[in-house]
Amino acid sequence: MKGCPLVWAGLAAFALIYAVATVRVLIRSAAAGPVANAKVTVRFAHFYLEPGLREAYAQIAADYMRLHPGVMVEQIAVPQRIFNAWAKTQLIGGTAPDLVLVDGGQFTLEDLARHFTPLHEWVEAPNPYNSGTDVAGLPWRETFIDGLTGSYDSRLLSYYSIPTSLFTNRVFFNRALWREIFGTEIPPSGYEDFLMACERIETWGAVRNRPLVALAGSIYNAPFLIDFLFGTQTQRRQFEVAWSAHLRADLSPSVALLQGRWDFSDPAIQAAFRIVRDVGRHIQPGFLQLQRDDANFAFLQGRAVMLASGAHEAASLRAQAEFPLGVFALPVPGTDHPRYGAQMFGPVTEANIRPAGAFGLTRASREPVQAVDFLRYLTSQATAAQFAALSGWLTAVADAPIPATLDPFRPVTAGYANGFDLSIRRRHPDAKRVADTNLHLLIAAGSDDAAVAAYTAALVRDYSPALRLDLENRAANTRRNVMRQDGNLAAYRWMSQAAPDDTVRQRRFNEVAEQIDGNEAENYFITVSYTHLRAHETKANLV
Repeated sequence: MKGCPLVWAGLAAFALIYAVATVRVLIRSAAAGPVANAKVTVRFAHFYLEPGLREAYAQIAADYMRLHPGVMVEQIAVPQRIFNAWAKTQLIGGTAPDLVLVDGGQFTLEDLARHFTPLHEWVEAPNPYNSGTDVAGLPWRETFIDGLTGSYDSRLLSYYSIPTSLFTNRVFFNRALWREIFGTEIPPSGYEDFLMACERIETWGAVRNRPLVALAGSIYNAPFLIDFLFGTQTQRRQFEVAWSAHLRADLSPSVALLQGRWDFSDPAIQAAFRIVRDVGRHIQPGFLQLQRDDANFAFLQGRAVMLASGAHEAASLRAQAEFPLGVFALPVPGTDHPRYGAQMFGPVTEANIRPAGAFGLTRASREPVQAVDFLRYLTSQATAAQFAALSGWLTAVADAPIPATLDPFRPVTAGYANGFDLSIRRRHPDAKRVADTNLHLLIAAGSDDAAVAAYTAALVRDYSPALRLDLENRAANTRRNVMRQDGNLAAYRWMSQAAPDDTVRQRRFNEVAEQIDGNEAENYFITVSYTHLRAHETKANLV
């Protein structure tokens, strides 16, 4: 038969594939050792594919399994581009791993409430793996640098994740190219020196007919520069418009804009536009259309001398770069700077950075106690130090030692809180879209005055309507949160009256009451401001 050779070839290929798969399963089982037939399996999923990170998790999981015979810990690494869809499919289908990374904003409030388990009872108890340390008797939450405030959802009144790392932003530079251009490997120490370095890099490349940009950028990492620099010029304005003593993540700047307490002609905002233009015009053209990998590729290929990114990229960049890597913190103007100093309080602190690498416990978990126990082991002081050494990432655990290579990434704790940017710290997606869509006007060729004027005009036209939509959505969310909590408030009230000596129920009642008060205050704050704006617009139209 003419088809016989093809049939035999297919059977041979199938047999080969089967044999290879069998061997790989046997090798994996042998590597698993005594836990190959584990009675308990804990699975955790994340999207961190940087070199060293998966190996660090694997080593820590292996150490944990040696401490707990009969327990298997499996790591599931999923590419970030499909992680959101993959995770939600698993959660909806009831097949999700025990622990899932909740960073990146891929999970909504409803996702947390429906698919993840509150952790408040666990985080109030000490971490047994800290035995013998100076934090042995403290609640687990107090062993993190932020006290787990970044993991607490005030709308759901509980902690929903446990962080493992901390991302500070720095500027990486190609030391070999830097020496070739400047004759030294010393990075700039001041803001004006940084700008002059950018200009010299571009001039040096142009003279040699060598395409070279000062800063590699993308939609992922360019905001590290742009939003940060913008915020240096709104430090004082943030303080002036803040309400309820909130200086960081409240809605005061956006509401104050609608109230007419500042506008785009404000000297602080105009200075913010100019400082963004100063640096933005040195980032590779079209950066908002590029992805993170595009910027990294340009830097690693030597087509860009610098790259702004997080501390979590350091190990990956070192592993891939064929040149020595340097790191420095982005210089900012001082209070004595002639153009930008008047709007600043002083240097920017990083003490308020929110920890990352946070895992949530899924409701689908078959082994929630064991999964939380693994998280406790992972975030003990000793293991956190091991994690930092193996992965090259900072740890979210307080007072855990880190290797000297991570010293440049330590958070700067002195200084002042940074001001707001045009996304109001990413709380207003429609307003941010307007700001980003028109950003090309600000960094276009031509005079500084013309570019700033064009950008200002575009924001005057389009920003406020987008901001109003964001605030309307925010107000609607606060009203839904109040309705969700009304039943809880009544239940805790009844239970606390029935058992007046139950301090836990009384505390929960107080928490719910405070949360409802906060939501109602925020709704009132937004609604009154919005009504004020509408009345102002109506009066203007009548005139």
